[in-house]
Amino acid sequence: MPAMPPWMRLSLALVLALSALLLGSRPASACSCVDPGPPSAVFGYMPVVFRGVVTGVSAGSPWGPVVAWLQSRLGLAGSPAGALYVRFRVTQSWKGQTTTSATVVQSGICGYGFDLQRDYVVYAWPDTYGLTTSMCTRTADVGQASADLAYLRTQPLLTLQASPPALAWALVVAPAVGGLAVLAVTALAVRRRLRRKQKGLF
Repeated sequence: MPAMPPWMRLSLALVLALSALLLGSRPASACSCVDPGPPSAVFGYMPVVFRGVVTGVSAGSPWGPVVAWLQSRLGLAGSPAGALYVRFRVTQSWKGQTTTSATVVQSGICGYGFDLQRDYVVYAWPDTYGLTTSMCTRTADVGQASADLAYLRTQPLLTLQASPPALAWALVVAPAVGGLAVLAVTALAVRRRLRRKQKGLF
């Protein structure tokens, strides 16, 4: 029998995880996964691969209230219930991560249980809320990732740039948030105007 393609293994893992969540027939801590494959295969289809130390875990983003307001006004999905934001000091990166800090959002029964100050090899992908991973990938503590590290040493490292400090982020994000707020208000005004026009009131 031919080997299952990597994308099919990942799809099957996600389907099983979703089924376990919807059926609720197992304890909350249970998560059904299939073998994601060897490091070389997972490296091929995962868009983000890095090594880093967990520096913080929080129940929300510092921009959470602003983002939630914009999402509600624009009719977008909010952050998943019970989401945890795991911050990393990135020490090495092979794919998709070019700064010395990263945040991975974890939620659901298949979320990976990261511990503070532990060193991990992380396989992740961009989601609606940022980078995410799960226990169904090869993400693991470096003490359990010898095969992954052996393979990754054969791959070129990306050059990491220092992440801007919090104040610099504020100077960048604040105007962007303001711009989004203006767009949201404009969109609401246009929608209301169209509704009034349809009702013959304007």
